[in-house]
Amino acid sequence: MEKTQSMECNDQETAKRYDPTFKKRFGIRTPILYAWDLVVEPKNKVRIQRAWRRFYKSTEPTGSKRRRARFEAFFNRLHSAGDDLAWCQKVTISYLGRKVGYGVIATEDIPPNEILNHYAGYLRPDADISAENDSTFALDDFKNYSIDAMHQGNWARFMNHAPEEETNVTAWEHYAEFGPRIIFTAGKKGVKKGEQLLYSYGEDYWEARKPLNLLKALRK
Repeated sequence: MEKTQSMECNDQETAKRYDPTFKKRFGIRTPILYAWDLVVEPKNKVRIQRAWRRFYKSTEPTGSKRRRARFEAFFNRLHSAGDDLAWCQKVTISYLGRKVGYGVIATEDIPPNEILNHYAGYLRPDADISAENDSTFALDDFKNYSIDAMHQGNWARFMNHAPEEETNVTAWEHYAEFGPRIIFTAGKKGVKKGEQLLYSYGEDYWEARKPLNLLKALRK
């Protein structure tokens, strides 16, 4: 599990400045630091590496061989480039109002099933993540660990929730020797230019939260 982005700063530093990458690529001012891959803090590195090795050795591959091959090819390109700029060209981040906040909008038509990007941020034990953190992606099978994008992540952290029948994006868990990842693909109908990219956060996300139907909020 070596292919993770080097840690550039800690959480306390994020509030001191606006991130230049989000500003340059998407025109938004945010203290959230841009990350193109997972970040593992030094204090958690050995613990996570050991836990992942045990998990990966005992886990059967999931999904079709074709899908796994597509996802592996995506991450090979990502890690070779050392950046996710190539997967930032078809979307932008827009402020959609007080009820919704920011959202991700397609700047051109995106074909069905196209790989969009993955969910970047800190890979952390759940015990290290605040219950009030609303920008976390829990890993279903790699129990007790989540990807925390509260203070560092890529544009995928700004995608909003919609009921399953109204989504146009699908989230997949992908497990490889280098570690766990969450990858997003366009839905079966693709995404039209100007549409908001939406996926379901899942039932567990809403257990301690009051659901907000974002599509209805946008129509008001």
